[in-house]
Amino acid sequence: MNKKIYFLCLLMLLILTIFLLLKKTMIEEEKNYVISITYPKTNIKKLNQRIKNDILKEIKKIKEKERETPYLINRDELNIDFEYFLFDNRYINIILKSDLYHGNTNQNSYELYSYLYDRVR
Repeated sequence: MNKKIYFLCLLMLLILTIFLLLKKTMIEEEKNYVISITYPKTNIKKLNQRIKNDILKEIKKIKEKERETPYLINRDELNIDFEYFLFDNRYINIILKSDLYHGNTNQNSYELYSYLYDRVR
């Protein structure tokens, strides 16, 4: 009996996690830059808004740079991805990783954004 309950709890947790966090992708390719973003979409509006604002900030960096240096040797690339962790079946931790490759200098700059939310509240 305990094994059935344990299995059902794990199954419910898996289903809840799948519905809680969906993955979205955005790709934009222009002459001087490429943007590739995979980001989480949750059922928490406040969290979604914070993630969106940080992504827009990173997109703005690459688009402003393009206006400053329109004749790049290599294209700039912005890649954003995320990791997702669930603690104690209650706390959501999302880490957004931004990697901006500067085509004219062959250098990368990195940004990390971390979001921790309590699902129960």
